[in-house]
Amino acid sequence: MEKIKKEGLLVMALLFVITAIIMIKPLNDLDEVWNYNFAKNISEGNLPYKDFSIIITPLVPIISSVFLNIFGNELLVMRGLAVILCTAIIYIVYKILERLKVNKKLNYTFIIGLICIFLPHFRIDYNFFVLLNILIIMYIELKDGSKDKALLANIKKDIGLGILAGICICSKQTTGLVVALMLLVYKLVYITNIKEFKLFIKKMFFRAIGVAIPLLVLLGYFISNNIMNDFIDYCILGINTFSNSIPYTDLILKSNLIVKILAVIVPVFLVSSIVIYIKKKCKKEELEYNLLTIIPFALASMIVAFPISDEIHFLVGALPSMISLVYGINILARKIKSEKNKKFLKDILRCCNILMSTSGLITACLMLCECIITARNYTQTNHFKYIIQTETMANSIKTVNEYRESQDKKVYILDATSAIYTIPLDQYTKNYDMFVVGNFGKDGEDGIIEDLKTKEDCIILIKNENHERNWQNPEKVREYIIENMEKIGEVDVFDIYEN
Repeated sequence: MEKIKKEGLLVMALLFVITAIIMIKPLNDLDEVWNYNFAKNISEGNLPYKDFSIIITPLVPIISSVFLNIFGNELLVMRGLAVILCTAIIYIVYKILERLKVNKKLNYTFIIGLICIFLPHFRIDYNFFVLLNILIIMYIELKDGSKDKALLANIKKDIGLGILAGICICSKQTTGLVVALMLLVYKLVYITNIKEFKLFIKKMFFRAIGVAIPLLVLLGYFISNNIMNDFIDYCILGINTFSNSIPYTDLILKSNLIVKILAVIVPVFLVSSIVIYIKKKCKKEELEYNLLTIIPFALASMIVAFPISDEIHFLVGALPSMISLVYGINILARKIKSEKNKKFLKDILRCCNILMSTSGLITACLMLCECIITARNYTQTNHFKYIIQTETMANSIKTVNEYRESQDKKVYILDATSAIYTIPLDQYTKNYDMFVVGNFGKDGEDGIIEDLKTKEDCIILIKNENHERNWQNPEKVREYIIENMEKIGEVDVFDIYEN
């Protein structure tokens, strides 16, 4: 009962702090806006790929759309889901470290540090949802605790784990496929004879059944809505047009100090872990089992950091590896023989935890109070009610949308920020409202140019040279507009072109 009370307090504290972090954010996170727009479209009866552009499997927006239909079609509802999702991730990390018998004080220190590292990035996002499922799989797998139990088939458990991996595929096909593959084959390392191989095949069979269940449901959704070809166009053939990339070296050269350190440590750890995985050179069976369970999913998770190795993709991908690092630190700390040194470390961790948790809760309280007071002033923008906006952003939405509504012609905003303007007007123009390279299907930018050639009597808005464009902006399309259309004016941050 005492443990339940403590964990209840922990969950409440996490909810409180993460709520403050997410709700105080101003309207400027494009990933958040795009994910909301996916869910908004589905909630209004539009179909992914056919009616709006999306390049991942659509489970997360489908789930989110259900909540939008129940609680209201507002970005605020998505933020509520983000609070639950991000709290669940931090909590399952705590439970994994607890299962690994990591010192409780070190465990608390790590999750507090984790909140600080992820602070700018908490949001509703399919990568976070996939991460949560990976962590749950790890937590369940770590329960076996030994090789003998690891190869024994448990039908309910194995099918359940397969379903979780299948859910990963239905949320983001690239990462999900690697996670599912790892779940199916990673126990090969335990096989030493034909009997163990038979046990492995039986276990893999039930896991494969589990993986197939959500995939069959998704396939049924595609077939019943006649969007299979559209899915292939955007999510498979369209990959060839995805030229966006950020080199991994940027993490080391351009990120903050903590990310720089992690960007060096994590690959070194993963390489050494692969050696351990292959050779199984651990003196203790429990240690060997834990490492051989964590390593495959740490590797699978890191797939998300490529080819776009920016801070958020790296942190999401590296989290299972960070768990392993904390586990290693805990093992090393146990080897300290001096009781005086052990007590010193525990006292340091205790003081850090008290200081950081107290200051965090006080800051969260102040942030929530500020949010409640300030957010009441932002109720005029449809679907963005109670979302804080900078004066510049609020004025831009108002000015641009007033211009759009005053025109008799169709107005297209060819910019990454397009959804910020179209959402309040309940409009969607498919490829033009997530206007970034790689999101246009198999024909890519050439397809957009051909489509523009067919549009008559329309107005095109593109970001003018005085304002920074998104790094994924389709420059080929922009050049076509400048060279082949007539500029007729400006509105806010956009140049106006007429076809």
